[in-house]
Amino acid sequence: MQGAMSAPGDGETAGGRSDRVTPRRYMTSEARERMIVVEAFRYFAELGFDAPIKGLAVRLGISEPLIFRHFPTKQMLVERVHAEFLHASSLPEWRSILTDRSRPIAERIARFYRDYALRHGDLSDFRIGHFLALQYPDFAKRYFERIQVETLGLILSELRDAFGLPSIIERVPERLEMEMLWGLHGAMGFMLERRIVFGVADAADSDQQFVDVFLAGLVEKLRTLFA
Repeated sequence: MQGAMSAPGDGETAGGRSDRVTPRRYMTSEARERMIVVEAFRYFAELGFDAPIKGLAVRLGISEPLIFRHFPTKQMLVERVHAEFLHASSLPEWRSILTDRSRPIAERIARFYRDYALRHGDLSDFRIGHFLALQYPDFAKRYFERIQVETLGLILSELRDAFGLPSIIERVPERLEMEMLWGLHGAMGFMLERRIVFGVADAADSDQQFVDVFLAGLVEKLRTLFA
């Protein structure tokens, strides 16, 4: 998570990023804890959650006891990584983008997905997301519930308003509506994955074009549902 997962003291080599972080000699407790969390995110993304804390300590250039001073157990550190990932799945600024009714709904949705791609445009995000979902089923459930309520539910609310349809308070979302929005989210997510994981470049302005095509079909379906 490029926006959320940043910390001081990342070591660089002439050929690129080093596997070892160069910690500052004097750091506040908060800054050191942040450094540990950021590197733990990368470390577990590469090696999975069974990787030992000793390897993380080597990367950080600090002792294991210092890590455990901030996180008394490995599980507490893992849970902090869970929390970081969940937090970055639904950010307050995205609500501002999606609810800006001075702009057309298609533009808002495309802008949201562009910002989503910028904040999740790192291979570590894909790797750790899969590790979390496979190893911690409860996490997967919480993640999908958060996306459905805080992102897709908001998009649906704005879509209904834009098309003059009953609000989600007046009429609860139909299952088909949510499935269609999951289809949109999955498609936009795969466009990002295709670029980051497989190195396939997107066509120019493909996000806006895809949203336009999707909404054209969705509008007709919604009008059928509410006829």
